[in-house]
Amino acid sequence: MLIVTGDRDVLQLVDEQTSVLATIRGLSNMRLYRPDKVQADFGVRPDQIADYKALAGDSSDNIPGVPGVGPKTAAKLLQQFGTVEELLEQIDEVDNDKLTAWLKQNSDKVLLSKKLATIALDCPLELGINDLQWRGIQLDQLRQLFARLEFSRLMDRLPTQSTNDGEQSAPVDLNEVIQAIKAAGYCNLAAAWAEGKLRGLALATDEVGPAYLPLTPAKPEDSNGGLFGKTASASLPSAVAELLEDPAIGKRGCNLKEIATGLDDYAVRLAGCQWDGAIADYLIAPQRDQNADALAACYLQEALPSPDQPMRRACQLAAIIPRLRIVLNKELEQLNLVPLFERVEMPQIEILRDMERAGIALDCERLEQIGQQIQTDQAKLSERIYELAGEQFNINSPQQLGEILFEKLELPEGRRTKTGWSTAADVLEELSEEHEIVGLVLEFRELGKLYSTYIKGLLEQVSPETGRVHTTFVQTATATGRLSSRNPNLQNIPKRTELGRSVRACFIAGSPELVLLCADYSQIELRILAHLSGDENLVSAFVAGQDIHERTAAALFGVAVDKVSRKQRDIAKTVNYAVIYGMGSQALAAQLDISREEADKFIEEYFAQLPGVQQYMDQIVRQAYQDGYVQTICGRRRPVPELSSNNRRVQAYGERAAANAPIQGSAADIIKIAMADIAPRLPQASSDACMLLQVHDELVFEVPKRDIAAVSKLTRQIMENAWELSVPLSVDIKAGPNWRDLESIPN
Repeated sequence: MLIVTGDRDVLQLVDEQTSVLATIRGLSNMRLYRPDKVQADFGVRPDQIADYKALAGDSSDNIPGVPGVGPKTAAKLLQQFGTVEELLEQIDEVDNDKLTAWLKQNSDKVLLSKKLATIALDCPLELGINDLQWRGIQLDQLRQLFARLEFSRLMDRLPTQSTNDGEQSAPVDLNEVIQAIKAAGYCNLAAAWAEGKLRGLALATDEVGPAYLPLTPAKPEDSNGGLFGKTASASLPSAVAELLEDPAIGKRGCNLKEIATGLDDYAVRLAGCQWDGAIADYLIAPQRDQNADALAACYLQEALPSPDQPMRRACQLAAIIPRLRIVLNKELEQLNLVPLFERVEMPQIEILRDMERAGIALDCERLEQIGQQIQTDQAKLSERIYELAGEQFNINSPQQLGEILFEKLELPEGRRTKTGWSTAADVLEELSEEHEIVGLVLEFRELGKLYSTYIKGLLEQVSPETGRVHTTFVQTATATGRLSSRNPNLQNIPKRTELGRSVRACFIAGSPELVLLCADYSQIELRILAHLSGDENLVSAFVAGQDIHERTAAALFGVAVDKVSRKQRDIAKTVNYAVIYGMGSQALAAQLDISREEADKFIEEYFAQLPGVQQYMDQIVRQAYQDGYVQTICGRRRPVPELSSNNRRVQAYGERAAANAPIQGSAADIIKIAMADIAPRLPQASSDACMLLQVHDELVFEVPKRDIAAVSKLTRQIMENAWELSVPLSVDIKAGPNWRDLESIPN
């Protein structure tokens, strides 16, 4: 028998009938071990390998061995005594007094180490040798396992195993499928991609099709002022374009927004998005990768053709959509997620795509001026840093910076890494009081980050065709249900620093006749906390229309509400949100720059004043341990697998997530409901207004000046009534020429 392994423990099994082929450096360098080879390499017989490890130790298996005994000494002792048991019985015959002392001191450890190193051969097996015979890869089982564990790269390496779905003995006539789609009132839709571009569509109903339609995008010279200056090409028949744009024809597929984005190249606006398998799976298992391959493998135990077969892949996907719908809809029903899927998530596809398509105007000249100022400020900082260092060096080089700070300037508390001195932000912040240069380096880095992210990064993302920035909203990225924004991320434009506010001022209305209108939920997460916890003090404060941060400050500092200072209110605001996000006293102390003891007192006083909040937080965490998940007010589930970890730090993170997810997720649900209600009614208030951005609790619109009152009235009405809580929802609405300079719109 031949055993192929990289585990050296197995060498103890080598005998005349059993050999080991050991992997030294993968499969490219292997060594065959028979008894004589084991003896030659280790100086002991195969049956002495466990004794050998007991003496010499093995750090990879956490076997300590005997201090002062290395491989050569271990082999020599075993050649003389045979086993560690014999060695310990005749220990006085060892001709080295120091070694004898070590062996006596560690005798119990040696015997335990041998036990740990010995492979048990008396395990009762119900399998015979024939049962272990290789029978090839069990592809179906492997796909299910890879899908469950989210091994997407390994999934791609598996051989393709397609069913007959999507494989036609003869091409299906496109006109026949179009007529079937019109009669059925829906279309199963899948896309073929090449180099990131939409190059074909597969269309079908549950009974007819699929038919495949190859696509070629329009050439720039064919433009006649259509969407983004493009027109539909001859390869997209008008009958198909009309079908895709018809909201009465329900579209079913996986990742429909991606298809909608691809159709921009053909001046077609996809409408009637009815069912999306990726979004359904996102609600069922938000921690999973919602791609078509994973869906097919997880729910149908099938593999789609590889991306280098785009036509077959699209047809196969269009053909399996009916079966995916059956399985996923059943899961949604069992988890009571159908209303969330249909009412909240599915409408977002077209809303988000319209927002992406609209984009937001950017004052590039003003942004470039800010960038020039940042570079000027960086240059001044560089000069001062060089002056303090006594030489010029690359400030962005951790190695050179570390040498300056810890070797030349001899700053204390340096921390070594494998590559040199650590110059991480936390290290430098601790040293900021030690030397002027440290604070300047931190400021230099911050300016560099602002420039690369918010100046250079934004300018590079301006579309040459529209002159606007078009972000991509991702619906299935977060466990809480929040949207995320990418390329560029417009949800993290800073607003607390002066420089950040200057960047916000560069986001402008598209013309002098337009303004940006921003509708922001006021303290929505704290209002949801009041609703979920039922805390009487918190609920009464919101019902009475009080400033919750002032009221919290009054309770924390023992002063009247009208005597609360601005600093006290800021501290109370931080504590309010610290509770929501499960922040401990150590993190709160760091954020407020106070002692751990002071932070403990703030948290204790907070819960003493709001006992219902403490009870709710404790109860929701207990529920999460019991169920393995938490839910929002709309029933969205957030699994909390961290709670089953043996690592206390991971478990603590899970507890914080369990406490926060129902609050943050409910806020995400509510604003999505508001978006779904605003979108179809917005044209009634203003035919030229459009929704541009969603920044968590805030919606940004571009609105004609003449329609400000109508749009703000509609927006406020819908947002404040999106969900009935035990406390009122409140919305702050402002309008102005840019995202910074906004004036309040009265109720």
